[in-house]
This record gives sequence, structure tokens and C-alpha cells, in this order.
Amino acid sequence: MLRHYHLKENAVNTDILKKDAITFSVLISILQGLCTDVYTDEENIIICYSNPPYPVWVWCADEDNMSLIREISDCLKENFPIEKGFCYDLEEGLLIKLREYDDYFSDAKVLYGLLSYRLDEVNEIKPAYDGKIYMPEEKDIPYITSLWKDFELEAEGIEFDDELCLKTVSERIQDKVLYTWKNDDGKITAMASRWGGDENYCKIASVYTLPEYRRKGYAQNLVHYICREILSEGKTPILYTDESYTASNECYKRIGFYKVGNLVKAGSEE
Repeated sequence: MLRHYHLKENAVNTDILKKDAITFSVLISILQGLCTDVYTDEENIIICYSNPPYPVWVWCADEDNMSLIREISDCLKENFPIEKGFCYDLEEGLLIKLREYDDYFSDAKVLYGLLSYRLDEVNEIKPAYDGKIYMPEEKDIPYITSLWKDFELEAEGIEFDDELCLKTVSERIQDKVLYTWKNDDGKITAMASRWGGDENYCKIASVYTLPEYRRKGYAQNLVHYICREILSEGKTPILYTDESYTASNECYKRIGFYKVGNLVKAGSEE
């Protein structure tokens, strides 16, 4: 039976996610904060919604157990219906099982696929076209906030709230977990961030290069630098990438990343 937690911090024991720790690393991070709604039996199912405009995360320990599929189906239809604009991040196999169980989920279109990657040893890469790593300062917050909004719109199709975006960028710059690349003209052309994780893993996220400065190696060298930093701390770098972004995926593979999981984002196309 699923228990419902509302607006509680650390309500769920994330140890049950250990075997899927990399693929569901974002979910683990979300569960360590304040969530709007969490439904779980604390053993086999976690359904988590943080706040808009983010998706509902769905995890199941055994996709072949139809009693679990039924519980997930009932919970999603009742609390996070597709027709009200909710979308889901879940394993591709789980979406297939939900569709087999209930035609309702045939309306949950795959919006895009997410690949989870890990890196155990960093490869040598070609240096960037020009420029160097630059740790942004308080004076750079307005510009980085604009960059961040562009990234979210391109990557997620989300028009981020100005205040939320400003708060996110300010905190990451203050915590020194947001890195940028500044070219020889002194312009910040790319960014990446590290966040979350535990004693074993650290995520790389928000990798973005201004369109007019792509294919110059800026983002690749930025991620390479962060990976070396994470490895020096005795942790494993991990990240998510859209499976349709061929150039980005090849970039990560050259650095040393390899695929360990496959998620999909499913919902209405509207």
C-alpha cells in the first residue's frame, strides 16, 4: 500500500534505490529536499513530484510484478493525470508495462529519451579552440541567469521563472559548483554545473554552449575539467543526456563516459 508524504523533507529512505543509484540519481537528490508529493511503499515503488514545471519521477523495483504496475497506474491516474499536464520520468520498460496494463498510458507520448552515463577513467582530449576555465563571480550573475534560461528553454522546453532562475544561479555561483568557459575575447561562451550525489557519485548537469560558439571544444573541455576534479575527490562523475543529441553523446564518450541506463520522459505533446 502506498503511503503519501506531502511537503516533507527526507520522507523516504533512498537506500531502496541503491541498485539504480546512477540512473535515478536526480530522484535521490530530489528526495533529499522538500517534495510536494511522494507516494511510496518504502520497498518497491517511489512516485515523486517536487514542483512545477518538473516531471513526476516514477521508480519501480520490479517491472514484471503486475500488482506493482497496477498500484503505479492507479496512483498516476488519480494524482498526476496526463490531461492536467503532468509528465513522467521513468524507465522505458516501465512505460511499456503501464501501456500493456492500461490503454490510458497510450496517451503518454515519449517526448524524449534520457541516457544515464558514468565515467570511471578520464581520457585525454584535444584542447579547446581557445580560452580557459572561468569561475563566475557575483558580477556575472545577470549574464549567467540569461544563459541558464536559454539552456532550460532549449534542453527542456521550459520558460523558467526569472526569480527561480536567478536564485538557482546565485546559489551555484556562491557554492562554487558552476563553471564557465571564457574565450580569448573575454566572453563567457559555455557553462556546466556539478551538484547532488553522495559519497560515491557526483552529477554533471546544465552543460550548455551558446549556439554561435559550438563545435569549438568549449563544453567538452569544461566537462573534462570537472570530471578530473570529481575523480580527484574519489567520486564517480555521472550525467544525463538526451539520446537524440548525437554530438553531445559523442563528446561525452570521447571524455570516457559510457551508458548505464535508459529513461524516457512521457506525457502530452501539447
